[in-house]
Amino acid sequence: YIGGFFIDRRYQGQGHGRAALQAIIQKLCVTRPRSNRLLLSVHPENVVAIALYEAAAFVKTGQWLDGEAEMALALRPAIA
Repeated sequence: YIGGFFIDRRYQGQGHGRAALQAIIQKLCVTRPRSNRLLLSVHPENVVAIALYEAAAFVKTGQWLDGEAEMALALRPAIA
């Protein structure tokens, strides 16, 4: 569980958020290899964060957590 994910405003727009998110995803895949998805919640008006997550292949699930939109990333293909 990560309680928050923020990049200081002085460093935004420089790729640090994208790099940090990719590092988190890679670490999860190594430390929790049986995990099949990663969930997060984001304020619905935080369009910059939503764009970052969508660029990393997260999709909105349609679920809400405490007023925030839930997004999910498939970590491995679903078994049919």
